[in-house]
Amino acid sequence: MSNVRDFGAAGDGQRDDTDAILHALEQGDGVLQFPPGEYLISRTLRVELDETGRFGMTGSAGAPQRNMAGAGPPFHHNGPHHKKAHTNGLE
Repeated sequence: MSNVRDFGAAGDGQRDDTDAILHALEQGDGVLQFPPGEYLISRTLRVELDETGRFGMTGSAGAPQRNMAGAGPPFHHNGPHHKKAHTNGLE
């Protein structure tokens, strides 16, 4: 897991954590870990699944908040699902 604080996120609800989260997304292992805190995101972070491969997010030791300060969603996932979204294996 890639702890977003290791990439510079403050999680204090005041400072913009967008670039740190993007850095963790680009340089991390595909699973973003958010320790307790309030993470301020100022623009939509695009997750290109063709580039990142598998992607996930998790919280640790409590429920982190991801607060969107800009327009749109905090994360936008784009790319193929390769039938993984179907739990029964059917197309």
